[in-house]
Amino acid sequence: MFRVHGNVSVILTTLCSTAIVAYYFFKKNFSYAKDYVKVGKVKKLVIHPIKSCKGVEVDQVTVTKTGVKHGLFRDRAWVAIDNDGKMLNLVRAPQLITIKTRFADGRFLVLENKFGETIKIEVKTNFTESDRIVHTNVYGGDIDGIDCGDEVGNFMSRSLNVENARLIQHVEQLDTRPSRSSGHRTADVEERYRVLYQNYSNIHLTTEKSLDELNQRITKNSGADKTVSDDHFRANVVVEQSNAFDEDHWARLRFVDATGLESQASLYQLQNCERCIQTTVARDSAKKSTEPLKTLKTFRKPTHPDDIKRLGERPLFGCIFANDHEGVIKRGDDILAIRVKRV
Repeated sequence: MFRVHGNVSVILTTLCSTAIVAYYFFKKNFSYAKDYVKVGKVKKLVIHPIKSCKGVEVDQVTVTKTGVKHGLFRDRAWVAIDNDGKMLNLVRAPQLITIKTRFADGRFLVLENKFGETIKIEVKTNFTESDRIVHTNVYGGDIDGIDCGDEVGNFMSRSLNVENARLIQHVEQLDTRPSRSSGHRTADVEERYRVLYQNYSNIHLTTEKSLDELNQRITKNSGADKTVSDDHFRANVVVEQSNAFDEDHWARLRFVDATGLESQASLYQLQNCERCIQTTVARDSAKKSTEPLKTLKTFRKPTHPDDIKRLGERPLFGCIFANDHEGVIKRGDDILAIRVKRV
């Protein structure tokens, strides 16, 4: 009778166990791969350090619980306020969009206004007893910030033609505010997804093909001189190689770089992004126009009953996301999505 040596028995048992584990591992990942499909590629990544001012295009961003960042520079971590502590945006101070921003030496935010004046602000990572904490309210959410000082305040006042304007910066020691997203989301999103000075959520995405279709319609409706850029929508992630408005159906996103390495970052769509009058402010002159809202209203009005009740006739363009997991997104990454049919 054939007898199996003890060591051989152990080896066979180990091989069988390994095979079973491998089977279920590949089965799980195969199912995962069937769920996620490639929908496009990351064309552009943008940090908008100051709410409503020009952004900075970067090669990669880190997805965090409160939005994207590049080094010390967090998206919408600064906001301009008036003498009463009220937030300034493109409706109240359209000249905000004429202020250019850039990063210097990994720790300075440099501002340049339309007069060619510049000012350098050192990024704060925490606050001290000498800092002046200023309270403001962003779309119904209370949040504090550190006053950036009189010199910066005077620069903002001259740039915006707003008397006694101030600039405040959020730091991680300060509390955040809950997302105001109220569309297709989980019940705990208000507390689970936190934001700084963003409008609704911490990550905003648009696509190249959707913008192309919009501009074709604008050209037909209002003329080629009325077309807009992706900067009118101030997205953090701009996608190429996708179908127009396919982003409406991207429930969850993951990212794979050129080497085939999958990022730990994963995003969850909260809702389509409704567009307001701030998109009509020209990026160079700060003058208001009728586009792109005029054309968007002809083909991108809400259709879901809940959205109609919530938004009325405000049109939709792009989507807002929150993060399920932190990680890095790079320019050129492939984008994988779980697609769902929107009602």
